[in-house]
Amino acid sequence: MSIQRYGSEGLIYVQNGPSFTCSGMGTCKDNNIIIAPEINGYPVERIANDAFSSISISLKSVHMPDSIISIGESAFKNANILDIKFSKELRIIERDAFAYNNFTTIDLSNTALTILGIGAFAFCEYLQSLYLPDTLIDIMHDLVTNKSNSVQHIEIVNPNSDSEYYTSDNSIIHRNTKTLIVGNNEGTIPKGVKIIGNRAFRYKLFDSIIIPNSVDAIAPTGTSGTDYFAFLACDNLKNVYIAKGENTITGVECFNDNVQLWY
Repeated sequence: MSIQRYGSEGLIYVQNGPSFTCSGMGTCKDNNIIIAPEINGYPVERIANDAFSSISISLKSVHMPDSIISIGESAFKNANILDIKFSKELRIIERDAFAYNNFTTIDLSNTALTILGIGAFAFCEYLQSLYLPDTLIDIMHDLVTNKSNSVQHIEIVNPNSDSEYYTSDNSIIHRNTKTLIVGNNEGTIPKGVKIIGNRAFRYKLFDSIIIPNSVDAIAPTGTSGTDYFAFLACDNLKNVYIAKGENTITGVECFNDNVQLWY
């Protein structure tokens, strides 16, 4: 018989050696779920891939114990969550883990997060504010992509000179490569950016943008395909002003014929 400590009744847990993974709703009927910190004295450390994805119950809130260190791919995708309490020990959020939810604010600033997978909070059309810790070492593209351009504030809280990423003008930039990972709604490119990264401005609604002198390349770069174009699905974009001059920036060939390039 398993002994569950403090969590919502009916959730499914699977043992993996010296720890447990929460793998689904099971018979739980709560829409405010609490994940147990331990089972039989063993910590609950993970939430499985697809654990709560597209479940029949719309979740209002999720409370994670501080034992959770990773959240799997699509774990809470399309679960209609309004509010969430993250584990302080959380290190990994995988691809699409919280895509298509109803948050207005995500605060991860008090976590130990190191990795944010592709589209971790994509298509959360009501999301307005995102707060991140300075412990991140890998942020993948499409982090907060949505069609409503709802995100108004992005902040890495208390970054220092050793932080892998920093924020400026509600944008996320990789410090060493000066790659723009997440662009803002206005299409302003922060000072010093050298590369506009994969899908950085996907679905943005602005109709013109100035590419400053500092920029050397626009994604896709290397072997990436055009599906990773920095301005993918920017259907309103008509004018691009390139301060550096003609034939000086790689990637401009990916703009379609409806976009006028000005040098």
